Amino acid sequence: MDKNVHSLGEVIELIIAQGKLKRGLQRARLPQLWGDILGDAVAKHTTLVSLDKRTLYVQLNSPALANELSYGKHKIIAYLNEALGEELIDKLIFLT
Repeated sequence: MDKNVHSLGEVIELIIAQGKLKRGLQRARLPQLWGDILGDAVAKHTTLVSLDKRTLYVQLNSPALANELSYGKHKIIAYLNEALGEELIDKLIFLT
């Protein structure tokens, strides 16, 4: 087979990997990943998940939950980065 022939899926993956589209898709996945990783109980108290540069901002409607989650920030960052496939998040800030 000609090595210049690629499937549509391969072409789309190449386009995504080359530009800012990949970052945009990763940012769009963050709210879903947040709920998948931390579970429904945390997700239902989450009102915002937003990435600005390498800082993830998470707004919670429970100060007690924000305080509790703050003890596991480094582990949460590691899980999210692993799910994203790269080190995209360096810092996690909880807002209430």
